[in-house]
Amino acid sequence: MQLVCASHAQIVIPPGVLEKLPPRKIHPKTPTTTPAGRKTDIQRLVINFRQAAGSVEKRKKAADKLLKLGPRGAKILQGITASELPRQVTSYKKAFYNKARGIGAARFRATGPGRIQKWREQFKSIGSITKESLKTHAGPAMDGLIKALVPTPQEVLENSKTLTARRQEILALDSIGARSRTILGAESTAEGLATTLTQQEKLIALMCAYMPETGRKSIETDLKQFSRMDFEEWHGFVHLNVVRMLLGLHPMRIDLKLSAAARDHSTDMSKQKFFSHQSPVAGKKTPWDRAARQGARSSGECIAAGMSIGPRAIRCWFFSPGHHKLIMSKSSRVGLGACSRKWTLMTGR
Repeated sequence: MQLVCASHAQIVIPPGVLEKLPPRKIHPKTPTTTPAGRKTDIQRLVINFRQAAGSVEKRKKAADKLLKLGPRGAKILQGITASELPRQVTSYKKAFYNKARGIGAARFRATGPGRIQKWREQFKSIGSITKESLKTHAGPAMDGLIKALVPTPQEVLENSKTLTARRQEILALDSIGARSRTILGAESTAEGLATTLTQQEKLIALMCAYMPETGRKSIETDLKQFSRMDFEEWHGFVHLNVVRMLLGLHPMRIDLKLSAAARDHSTDMSKQKFFSHQSPVAGKKTPWDRAARQGARSSGECIAAGMSIGPRAIRCWFFSPGHHKLIMSKSSRVGLGACSRKWTLMTGR
C-alpha cells in the first residue's frame, strides 16, 4: 500500500366480397382452435408461472415446464421477466431503504446524542495531526461512530425475512430470464443483477446512517449522476461524506471534472507504471495541469495504490497526516478516480 499527498441510460375485407365468393365445400377435420372458455396448454403454463410469484421453487418448476417448449417458451419467459424485473427491483430498493432508515434511526436512539458528541470532541481534540494522534484519537472516534450509527446490508436483510425472500425471488426471476436468453441465443446477464443489487445495497445502507437531512439530500443529488462514475468511485465518495458528517463536518459535492482528472491520472499511473504527483505524460505534469485540462481547479491531490474498493482508499488517507488534512478540510468539492487499484482524489474550493 502506498500513499502520497500534495496540497493545494387486420386485414379488412370490403363489404359484399364474401357474398360474391362461390360456396366452399367444407370437409370435417380435427379442430385446430381451442373451444371457447378453455385454455391451451401453453396458456395454462403461463398462468401457473405467474401464480407462482412469491415462491422461488414453484416459479423454477413452472419455468422448467415452459422452457421444455424450446424457443417458444423461452420467448414468453423472456418477455415476462423483462416486464416484471424492473418493477420488482425498484420496489425492493424502496423497501430496503425504508428498512435501513429504520435501523439507522434505532441506532441513533440507542447511541444517544451525548455519546456522538463525545466522539466528535475526541476527533477535534487531536491537536497536532500526526500518525500517532490519528491512530489514538481520530481513528477510534471515526470507528466508534461508524460502528454505532452505520447500518450494514447484512444487518438490514437479517432484520427482515420479507426483504430476504423478495431478494431471492428477484435473483431467481433474473436467472430464469438468463436461461431464456441463452435458449434464444442472447447474452446472459444473471450475475450482473446480483452484483448490481449488492452494490446498491451498500450505498443505501451508507446513506441511512445518522446525518443531517440537508447532507443526505446533497449526496442523493450527486448520485443522480451515478452512470458517469464507476461504482467503487461512488462508494468511496459516499463513504467519505458519511464519515465527514458523522464527525460533524459538511459534505463535499462531487465534481465530475475533478473526478475525470483524478481517473485520468490513476490510468496514467497504471499504464505508465509510475506512482507520483509528478506525471511524465506531456501536459499533465502537476495536479493543477491535470485539473485545468478538464476545465477545473484543484486545491490538492491524494494518490494511493493497492486498494480494490473506495472506502479502503479513504480510510488509508484518513490515517495519513497529509492526506487527512485534505479529505477532512473545508474544501467544498471533491473528485475521485480509480484504475487498476490506483486511486487519485482531488479537492477543490
